[in-house]
Amino acid sequence: MLSTLAILFFILIVFDAAFTRRRMRMFGLNVELNPIIKNMCAILGVELGVTLSMVVPAAALTYLLYMTHFQVGLALLIGFRARLTYVQLQSVKFEKQIKEYRAKIIRDHQAALEQAQNSNPPASSALTSVEPSVPLPTKEDDNAE
Repeated sequence: MLSTLAILFFILIVFDAAFTRRRMRMFGLNVELNPIIKNMCAILGVELGVTLSMVVPAAALTYLLYMTHFQVGLALLIGFRARLTYVQLQSVKFEKQIKEYRAKIIRDHQAALEQAQNSNPPASSALTSVEPSVPLPTKEDDNAE
């Protein structure tokens, strides 16, 4: 039972790290709220930063709890990680919606640009017929008076 808990906890950590790495590559470092992970990734790069700040400490904690036969601690951490995994899966759904909205906005914008380019203005435009009916005074007229 203890081995199963340890393996499950470590799998959840690796899953969380993979999603964190993916989000940081797609949206940048500021998508991560944990300042330790963000700073490690800024210094070491995303791959190494996520591994050193998430997977290595989790592996050490798993090993410590496994060696001390602390099943309750592992069970609590699994519950915590399961909830974080659920939040990660929800964020994946939101990311898909954002991509769909972004693609729709781009398609609509391109369609509007094509429509504007394809429509020619009429030959007798109001802008071409704007001429004063009375001549405007010039500086020479002001100096003559």
